[in-house]
Amino acid sequence: MSDPSGDAIDRRTTTTTTGHGTVWLPLLLAVLLVPLLVGGAATYLDRVSIEDALTDKATQALHAAGLDTAVVAFEGRDATVTGVPSGQESAAQDVLDNVDGVRVVDVATGGQQPLTIAVAGRKVTLGGSAPGGEAQRQFTDAVAAALPGNTVTGTFQETQGATFPADAQHVAQLVQALGNSAGHRSLAVTESGLSVSGDVPSASEQKNIEDRLRTAGGGAQVRSTLSVEKGAAKQNLQDRLREKLAAQPVTFEPDAAQLTPEGEQAVRTIAEALQAAPGIRVEVAGHVADLPGDAEGAMQLSQQRAAAVVDQLVAAGIARDRLVAQGYGGTKPVAGNDTPEGQAANRRVEIAVL
Repeated sequence: MSDPSGDAIDRRTTTTTTGHGTVWLPLLLAVLLVPLLVGGAATYLDRVSIEDALTDKATQALHAAGLDTAVVAFEGRDATVTGVPSGQESAAQDVLDNVDGVRVVDVATGGQQPLTIAVAGRKVTLGGSAPGGEAQRQFTDAVAAALPGNTVTGTFQETQGATFPADAQHVAQLVQALGNSAGHRSLAVTESGLSVSGDVPSASEQKNIEDRLRTAGGGAQVRSTLSVEKGAAKQNLQDRLREKLAAQPVTFEPDAAQLTPEGEQAVRTIAEALQAAPGIRVEVAGHVADLPGDAEGAMQLSQQRAAAVVDQLVAAGIARDRLVAQGYGGTKPVAGNDTPEGQAANRRVEIAVL
């Protein structure tokens, strides 16, 4: 074709083609990669879920065996246990060998063990490596002095060259961070941070505990395997027990460990509440009025009364391994002992969920 000047015009048509390979490549990559990513995430979540479940089961088993200061952590199905009192390593090994799902158990022995703190209501147990006996007693007493109203016990493992990783005031702050709601919580203080396990009554309380631990730990990393489901069940049971004891206290014949008829009826109602919450352990605490002259006798009577309640609960069908009898004498009054009414209030039985 020519234009008016007679010059030829070369008309070319340019076609832009979007190749089908270019369009499908992202889709093909998505088809291939998304299942891998989803599968990887699912595997990770499954592993975390398995570790959390095993931590909960193992912790419950250790506490049921009386190893309250033991702290267990899992890598997959492999357990590492710290905070076991000296001489009880084999017992901890046997306990975890019988927990379904656990593959390998490593109970730390020798060397510097982390400081462990176990809290069940107002009962605090300290463990881990420590210097000699007198230093342990002084440290335990200092923690107790910073925590009025709590019973603090030290079950340390004497280790040459060991030092306490925190002072007594700091330990008291960590105890307070764990709270005193129903259930049992354990904390290990390590160089890498804080590791907490156990039970909490709600997700909000779990967050509160974790936040308080970060604050008390100076911003330390907090690894938490706290269980809300079991904690809620324990809190519900604790609330029911308080209601029942307020409505009908456990009473005894004067200066004896013999239950009154009303006291026996009160124990039967407690047994009903425990039967409705199978598997949960409780402490039966005996208290008497703190009168001058015979602290040893008061302690003995309170222990006998707690044991009498435990015996009655066992007779009512509650498994003995769910029950712990503990006498406190007159060390935990709730009223003054200078009036008959105050003395009557201090003569009591309390039941705390563990």
